[in-house]
Amino acid sequence: MWSTVPAVQVMAWRMLHRLNADSWSHDLLDMLYLDEETLAWAQATGEGISQDDVVRHIDSNGVITNHCCLQKNHSTWN
Repeated sequence: MWSTVPAVQVMAWRMLHRLNADSWSHDLLDMLYLDEETLAWAQATGEGISQDDVVRHIDSNGVITNHCCLQKNHSTWN
């Protein structure tokens, strides 16, 4: 996470969000700084987005039909 390589920073950010059940990952995320472009890249997979902010497409049987994420208040597909 302290690497100067953006790809390493993105992967660290994504992995820490996947480990969000552990308090130490929150501590490390608080220390991690990403510039706006790198943060947008890290968030492109939908990680770190609250489930309340994700639009889900569900058919009449309750099956999720589209696994892409669209953040509310944003106009880009991830």
